[in-house]
Order: sequence, then C-alpha cells, then structure tokens
Amino acid sequence: MDAEIGSEALALVREEEEALSRTIKHAVVLTKTSAAVKSRVQKELENQLRGAGIDMIEPSLVARAAFSELFAYGGDLTLMLNNPEIVTGGKVDKALLNAQAFAEAVYERLK
Repeated sequence: MDAEIGSEALALVREEEEALSRTIKHAVVLTKTSAAVKSRVQKELENQLRGAGIDMIEPSLVARAAFSELFAYGGDLTLMLNNPEIVTGGKVDKALLNAQAFAEAVYERLK
C-alpha cells in the first residue's frame, strides 16, 4: 500500500517536471524498516527503485520503539536518552544514531 502511494507521488513529480519543463530534485526514503535483516520485499523494492533511477536516501529510518515513544514523552531522542526518569521500551541510543545518520544524508543533499 505504501509503495503504491509512493509510486503515485513519484508519478506526480514527473508530471510537474513535464509541466514546468524542468527537473525537480527528489529522493525516496524507506521508513519502518527492520533493524536486523532486510526482508525480501524490501530488497526487491530497493532494486526496483534503483533500477528506475530513483535517488534513495540511505540509511532508511528503522522501526524502533524509541521513535514511537517520542509522541508519548515529547522532547527529542537526546532528552529521552539523558533523562533517567524516562523509561522506554526501545533502544534510544540506536534510534539516535539512525536519526543522526539520516539527517546527515538529507543535509548532504541540501548543500
């Protein structure tokens, strides 16, 4: 379902490129991916996207409980990591590393 919606969004970008007669920079990021092993479906999706010449932001955003817990606790991952009163079910340090690597990848594209 998400892949279908993503495909429709990419088609819309292409339509706008044609209408404007110019290239619109864009990239795809996969979210809620597995922390341990890429599934066969994810590998196939990545291969299809790369085969279509679509820029993919690496790393993907991994499905981690700490990301979901942000909504319960508020603040940010650093606050969650450093506040002993906040007890989480997720590995906040791993989520923070993933978020930092993702932010750096986005920053590199925007420079």
